[in-house]
Amino acid sequence: MEENKYHFIINTDGASRQNPGFAAAAFIVKDPAGKVLLQEGKYLGIATNNEAEYRAVINALAALLLYEDANLPTKVLVKADSLLVIQQLRGIYKIKSLSLKNLFEQVKQLEQQIGLVDYVHIKRSENSEADLLGNIALDQTLN
Repeated sequence: MEENKYHFIINTDGASRQNPGFAAAAFIVKDPAGKVLLQEGKYLGIATNNEAEYRAVINALAALLLYEDANLPTKVLVKADSLLVIQQLRGIYKIKSLSLKNLFEQVKQLEQQIGLVDYVHIKRSENSEADLLGNIALDQTLN
């Protein structure tokens, strides 16, 4: 995928210790050159891993809406290591869980305000920065 055609590249990750369990969501927003513009790891409370993955996407898109240099509408690439969430957001997998349907709808509402949002699945090994932010948020809250 040609990342240079996007104005923003977002990596997201959700983490849940047990499932459901203590959960966190994290994201990193970069420009096409790789400069970090926004990042956050946030403790969510008790959630499933899939709910945390969705919350990471929601938090990232919401933060982008507030970013003063976003110049909306824009083109965004969201990369995540959750195949389920990526395929649901791309319309390939059906959503059976009511809680995930609600989170899916929140993502779609944010998309309408942002412009073009594409989703791509990546290997977990390619998502270490977002994974680290999520684990830091969990560790700081639980320790």
